[in-house]
Amino acid sequence: MSVTCVAPPSALQRPLVGVLRRGAGLASGLFEEIDVDNFAGGGGVGMGFELATGKAFDIAINHDEAAIAMHRANHPHTRHLCESVW
Repeated sequence: MSVTCVAPPSALQRPLVGVLRRGAGLASGLFEEIDVDNFAGGGGVGMGFELATGKAFDIAINHDEAAIAMHRANHPHTRHLCESVW
């Protein structure tokens, strides 16, 4: 099964750095953790995460274009990737 997703231009402007990004944070002081929602749907988990931690997911991933579209509508500041998590 093949899934084709078209990323909006804004998603292409920010490079994906992996699970760590430059900044302050961890003991070394060189990297900071990022938060990833690997099975992003409508955004309910993201809302709970925001209420619990005070911050939003940095990246949301799902193979379903409709699920990513719904998550993007509910969480416009998260970077969205339409990809398989496997």
